[in-house]
Amino acid sequence: MKELTEIGYRLAVYHLSLMSSAMKAMIKSLNLLMKDEDRFELLLDFSDLRKKIGFDDYYEISTKYETSKRS
Repeated sequence: MKELTEIGYRLAVYHLSLMSSAMKAMIKSLNLLMKDEDRFELLLDFSDLRKKIGFDDYYEISTKYETSKRS
């Protein structure tokens, strides 16, 4: 990363590193699930998950398009 900064890059994305990290975490989580063991340390807090996925923004924006309330 230092070499890239020195030649002028401000951002470098390592797609395969990100995919590999995500897959490793998924495999670990699935193995723990299969063994019925605690996976808590691998999980984001639900409110953090909603923010990162964009649920809160989606719900806020979608309220602008409501035409009627369901009863």
